[in-house]
Amino acid sequence: MNGLLTSFGIGMRSFKVLSEDPPAFSLFYRMPPLMLEDQGTFRLDYSALFLFDRVIVDEQTYRRAIHPELEEDVETSLAPPVVEMLRRTVAEYAEVLRALHSGGRLVTSDFDADFRRLEDLWTETMDADLRDVGRWAAPFHQSVTRWDAVAARVEKGIERFWRPAGVEAMALNVVPYRPHALTPGDRAQHLLGTLKNWKKRQSPEAREEVRSALRDYLAYVNFNLLLARDRDAAFVDWEDMQPFYDRKFTVEAGSPGGEELRRSRKLFEIFFPQFVPRSPKRLLRALEDKRVEELRLLIQQSASGAVEFDHAFATSVLREVLKLEHQAIVRRKICGWATMPLGFIPVVGSGVEKVVTEIAERVWANRPLARYGWFYLINELDRSSR
Repeated sequence: MNGLLTSFGIGMRSFKVLSEDPPAFSLFYRMPPLMLEDQGTFRLDYSALFLFDRVIVDEQTYRRAIHPELEEDVETSLAPPVVEMLRRTVAEYAEVLRALHSGGRLVTSDFDADFRRLEDLWTETMDADLRDVGRWAAPFHQSVTRWDAVAARVEKGIERFWRPAGVEAMALNVVPYRPHALTPGDRAQHLLGTLKNWKKRQSPEAREEVRSALRDYLAYVNFNLLLARDRDAAFVDWEDMQPFYDRKFTVEAGSPGGEELRRSRKLFEIFFPQFVPRSPKRLLRALEDKRVEELRLLIQQSASGAVEFDHAFATSVLREVLKLEHQAIVRRKICGWATMPLGFIPVVGSGVEKVVTEIAERVWANRPLARYGWFYLINELDRSSR
């Protein structure tokens, strides 16, 4: 299965409000998706990478990732803790993307050209979605609430309130309800009131504001859906966008691999909640390991309903792993005792003993561990567990 990393902002009009170029405060423009931490930080969704044979990335997104220098105006408009957090995250992404590219697992594509190619179908989808504006009230509220919580935690940890340099206060009115702006969503809550009462009498200005805000969300969401289906790939996007996908999936077929992605994240949340690979090179080697197929099979079984990733599953796996670890220790000792007499063979005894011991351990002593090879693969790779 191929995976697609979204490129944030494609299709949105608001990025063109202040100039023809991405405005200085659009910190996440054309960035690949990150997971949202409860502490107000961001991290890569490594759980998704184990599902994909290849990863498709926008050409411009890839260039921005491997050249992580933040623009000078961004540096002066953000507090140092935020700049440092973004630098670390972008640098980590760059290392992973480079490793995937060097291993032949990353494919770049011109998403702007893809957008032009799919634009007629995209326009039809947008027209259909905006015919019934009121049905987007719940997704809009859930999305804004999720991002507001992140923005509030980020803001709490910085030295001063963030305001883009050189931007007039009136222009900032577009920021609070645009996704991925590190500001509180007070304006979004005002728009939500209009949206919830859409069938009642509303001023034309309020309705146009709501349509403009919704259009940004839906433009981006619909392009990702169309591109993923065009490439027959599962796609990974920002978590706060998920309510819009969920709403669309109630009346449309889900995206390819979407359920597998959810199950993979659930599995990592249970066993490796803070997973970080020991290095991008080690990650690449792990993706080539045959035990990845065992992991994918388990996730597919969960997606089909055969296995449920819950507390009972976690308990049973850990109990079995501890039992197998104990068996492996005992069997290694038995192997040592069984091969000990070989050491007394004149001249070659020591060498023969080592060779036979190694073969015995591979064939017999370590055999039980293969039953949970996926667990050992991720555990050995996980830097956060050390």
